[in-house]
Parts: sequence; structure tokens; C-alpha cells
Amino acid sequence: MRRRASLVTLVSLFFSAVAVSARADDRLVPLPVQPASLTLAPRLSKGQEVIDLSGSWQGYASVGRTRVNYDWQISQEGARLFGAISLSTLEGLDKSTHAFEGTIQDSVVVFRVTRWLSPQLSTWCMAAGKLKLDETTAPARLKGTWGANPIPGGCPTGSHGGVQLTRR
Repeated sequence: MRRRASLVTLVSLFFSAVAVSARADDRLVPLPVQPASLTLAPRLSKGQEVIDLSGSWQGYASVGRTRVNYDWQISQEGARLFGAISLSTLEGLDKSTHAFEGTIQDSVVVFRVTRWLSPQLSTWCMAAGKLKLDETTAPARLKGTWGANPIPGGCPTGSHGGVQLTRR
């Protein structure tokens, strides 16, 4: 019985911590549950070297059989990546730029677009994906896939395609 009372108290404390007074009559209204952050935290092994990806990368992303220009400006702090991704049709029309964040670990980049930079309304969606660094080519290449990103304006479930970028 004592164990059950402790559990009830613990559950009550949890739910009271996520409620606030909505009116002067002090009724408690639960706050909406927010999804967990998709923080991309790198886990480096002791002595593991971080590969420098900072700079300009250009290439393409495929959407079905269609290719679009995919240009990245990467800034880097340790294994943490951030910057801008610009997309446009091969003719240079319908251009959009997004902010992104990601990590590099064991030559693998995991990224996700976080917000629109310009324009906010376009035919593009904000992707997430994974790219593998190939340093055996000169210049170096990032090659992999893009796909769904569960944020407002993110690419929907089931959307995907290939990515290939070359360091400039």
C-alpha cells in the first residue's frame, strides 16, 4: 500500500509540473507536450580526429529522376556542422535557401534543415539525411541520401533522394 501511495504521489507531481494556471480561478490546464529535440550531438572517441568540412560544397540532389542544384556553405566547430543549403532547378529558377545543422563522425555527416532563410514559401521542403565523406577523390566528395524531416515545412515521410557534393 505504501509503495502504491508513493507511485501515486510521484505521478501527481509529474502531471502538476506540466500544468499552469490558465485563469484567475486557478484551474490547472495541462501544457501541450512538445516533441523531443532532434539534437545532433557528436560522440567522439578519445583521440579521434575531426575532419574539417568547412567551406563551399556544390553538387546535386535527386528528386526521382530529376536533379536539382544543391549548394552548401558549411561552418564547423569541432564535430558540429552548421550553415546554409541552397537549392535551385538546373536552370537556376525556383531558388530557396535553408539553415542546417549536423555532425561529422567517422566520415559520416548526419544533417537536418532547421529553418527557411529565403524564400519561406517555395516548392522545396526541408530535408534531413546522411552523407559519407569520400576523401579518395580529389577534390573530396560527400555522397548519400536526403529524406523526411519531422518539422513544419519538413520533407514528408516517404520522400527521399540521392545527394552528391564536391568540395570547391
